[in-house]
Amino acid sequence: MGKCCKQSGTVAGNPTVLDVVYFNNEAYATTTNISLTFSVNMELERLSGRFTPSEDTVSVNGNFNGWASKVNIMLPSANPDVYEVTFDKEVALAEELNYKYWYTPNAWESRPNRQYLITQQDLTAGF
Repeated sequence: MGKCCKQSGTVAGNPTVLDVVYFNNEAYATTTNISLTFSVNMELERLSGRFTPSEDTVSVNGNFNGWASKVNIMLPSANPDVYEVTFDKEVALAEELNYKYWYTPNAWESRPNRQYLITQQDLTAGF
């Protein structure tokens, strides 16, 4: 068994006081409930044969829904190749939404995450 030493030190003068910070460096921000609308054009996926409208499901997955598929399912709009979904979400000014489009069986966009930063205009207009 080895011996362990006790270490001690003394700080001379006044103690150093650190600034108060918010947990995770996040300050309180008021939130507003707004309607978010997402749209994606599936024409090229359909023409390539990778997407079959009568069999496949499209959804938008992101940090607003835990990146879960089939939570925010998108439906064809007036243009049958453009899929849309609208849902309400509590958001704060400057909140960053990260998302990707997905369709069955498990096809994620191969690009980096899409990002949208909530602006004051979004909050005022309701997005």
